[in-house]
Parts: sequence; structure tokens; C-alpha cells
Amino acid sequence: MKKNRPISFAPIIVIFIVLGFLLFNDPNQSVRTLVKEIEREVDNSLTENEVDPIDFLNLQGENRKYKVEIERLNNELFDNSFELIKIILTSDSIYEIFPYRENTEILYKNVTDSEYTIFYKDETGYNLRIASKANRLSHFLNFYNLEPDEPINSWGGNSGNLVKYGGFITDTNIQSVQVKQNERKHKAEIIKINESTYVWYCVFESERKSIRDTPDKMKIQALDKEGNIIFEM
Repeated sequence: MKKNRPISFAPIIVIFIVLGFLLFNDPNQSVRTLVKEIEREVDNSLTENEVDPIDFLNLQGENRKYKVEIERLNNELFDNSFELIKIILTSDSIYEIFPYRENTEILYKNVTDSEYTIFYKDETGYNLRIASKANRLSHFLNFYNLEPDEPINSWGGNSGNLVKYGGFITDTNIQSVQVKQNERKHKAEIIKINESTYVWYCVFESERKSIRDTPDKMKIQALDKEGNIIFEM
């Protein structure tokens, strides 16, 4: 008589660990880092060594091929991770991928074929995760120490070559929010959590500056329906 083999939950656990990593980390970041490392190594090699002109052209061609292949893998990774996370976010096992699942409360969730947004609270505070398949972007924002107890508040700053800001809105007179970087304005997205609370966020690319450079002047501006600035931070 055949004995029933015990069911192994190891593969299931691994799947949830991977999904959790993809949800709370940018799946493209490691690939982008790899591309930069390859470019740096090639540039250093060409600088430090005398290279025959034909070899130089061959190296450039190989470098272009690697970049194309890495970009293809990058897109494939993003598509696969997006689909996996989308499936788990619409399943009964959604809480299994959160690091503090026993103390996690999902306050807002919107999942479509092309994007997902999830806002939740856990032991670390309030957190926002957004992803768009069309724009191939994936961002995670933590609202450190923020509470919905002011007309508008904010938390954020530079993260690599990205600038990320977010916060709460409780004043219904606020109809839009923008982040002013020197003289350039970046429009924020606003999410309705409930009848009295909204969340805003703004993510944009910005050139990384050295400590010797003059830092950008950043302002958070909240506007009413007429476009008047009624709060500024």
C-alpha cells in the first residue's frame, strides 16, 4: 500500500517571499544597477588599456548587445512581477505578502489590468505602493510618522535619481497639490481614502547632485479649485 506523502509548504512560502520582495522593492532597480556596472567596466577598460580601433568598435558593439538584452530581461521581469503581484492582491491570500501581516490594515486598494495602488498601515506607519504596467514604473512610499491630523502634511526627499513626496489631505478646500523644484512644478496625484481623508503623492526624476552643488529649493503647494495657493510648506 502506498503511503501518502506529506504536503510540503516550502514552495508556497518561497512564492510569498518572492512576491513580498517584488511588492516592496523596485524590481527594475537591480537591473538598472547592473547596466550601469557594465557600462562602467567597459569605460574603465577602454580608458586604462590601449585598445586597437577594431577591437574598440567590437567592444562597443558587444556593449550595445548586452544593453539591449538586459533591457529585454528588464521588461520581462517587470511584466512577470506585475502579473504575479496583481494576482495576489486580488486573492484571499493578500495579507501573506506583507512583512507585518498580523498588524496590517489595508485602507485603499485599486487593481486593474494595467496598474495597481495599495495604501495600508502596519507597524512602520502608513505606506503606499503604486505600479503602472503602461508606464513601467513601480514605487514604494513610506509616510514616516505622518497622521491625518493636519489640513495637509508631507514627507519625502531624494531617493537615488528619484524625488518622492507624499502625505495626507484633510482640508476639502484643497483640490490639487504640486511640488515646486526651483522654478519647475510637478503635479501630484491624489487618492480618496474615505470621505474625510485623502492621500497625495508625487514622484519624478531628478539629476543627482554632489554635496558641493547647490541643493534644489523644494516647496509643497496646496491649491484650491481656483488655483490659489492656500498652503505652502
